[in-house]
Amino acid sequence: MPADAINAKRKDDSSDRVTRFRAITASILLAITSRLAGRDYETLQHMTSLTMDNFEGISQVAKTVDAALASSISFSLAARLIAVFHCGIGITTYTRNYPQTIGWRSGIYTVKPALFFERAPNSRALGFRCKDEFFGNIPVHEEGRIIDITPPGIIEDEEVTQKLLKSTRRSTTPQIFFGLPRKAPPDVPLYLSIERRCNSADSSLCLCARIDGELVGTVSVLKVIKTIAQSLQTPPSCPSHTAPYQALNVAPSIWAKCSRCYKPSGSPHHTYIPVKDDRCWALYLAGEHRDWVTIGHGCFDCAVDVFAQRISRSTERRVRVIGYEQVDRPETHDGGHGSMSMVVGQSRIN
Repeated sequence: MPADAINAKRKDDSSDRVTRFRAITASILLAITSRLAGRDYETLQHMTSLTMDNFEGISQVAKTVDAALASSISFSLAARLIAVFHCGIGITTYTRNYPQTIGWRSGIYTVKPALFFERAPNSRALGFRCKDEFFGNIPVHEEGRIIDITPPGIIEDEEVTQKLLKSTRRSTTPQIFFGLPRKAPPDVPLYLSIERRCNSADSSLCLCARIDGELVGTVSVLKVIKTIAQSLQTPPSCPSHTAPYQALNVAPSIWAKCSRCYKPSGSPHHTYIPVKDDRCWALYLAGEHRDWVTIGHGCFDCAVDVFAQRISRSTERRVRVIGYEQVDRPETHDGGHGSMSMVVGQSRIN
């Protein structure tokens, strides 16, 4: 055989081996990424557009997966990573930084927060779920991105507290008072829905809360997920407390009636909002923009102590506790076959 023919054959064989290696690498990356993609991922159809002509795209994805296995990746980057294999987004799109991304949609192929399906403050609301069929009319930004709103700011004002205390001073059943936390269901029902922000042309998504049909607030999806992740670290049993904390007890109806920007302050005590076993109220309050908020899954004092320990601060900082109750322990999101994790804010989701 002539030398040119031999060289050509070797080149073809080498090219085939390289292509096969890239295909195997892409398959491994797909399998690892599925650990972040939620339940039923293995039974779904997917749309993937990774090219085998060069290694650039696969290399970019491999770097992200390597970082996730070694440490963690952000929630928005995890959404883009899953979308590469499920929604067919290109590498150019994948490498762009979209910090408020919470999902992706390309035709019937969608990546969405698991919170949209679970809608409860437990571990099953963390992470993502994928679909290969039409699922609601979810608005998207350019390139199919599902974007979260930037959460509004909230100021807790002692003057607001004093005015409310004065107005309910003569009531036999005050809706705001200082004392030991009093567990109770919410005093008014709340309707929570996934919507675009009202009176805005922006197609970013949020959770909208309504009481008797009247809008009382909009909250960030990412903030809700972050608060849920932080709140699942409460110990399974209460060690008992010799000096229980006092709190400003605020009925949910009173909290909702206040200005969206100015809320009651429990200072010098913590704040407690009783919403026993009400998922809608718990999720709404979890999404309000304030770092010092946690969902209580039992003992109020344990919730405050664990929250303070988690951020290495003392309990002198005032914490707002959402009095929810139902105890749910964290679950892994990879089916127990590995250790990938996402980070929302400073909260790690295994």
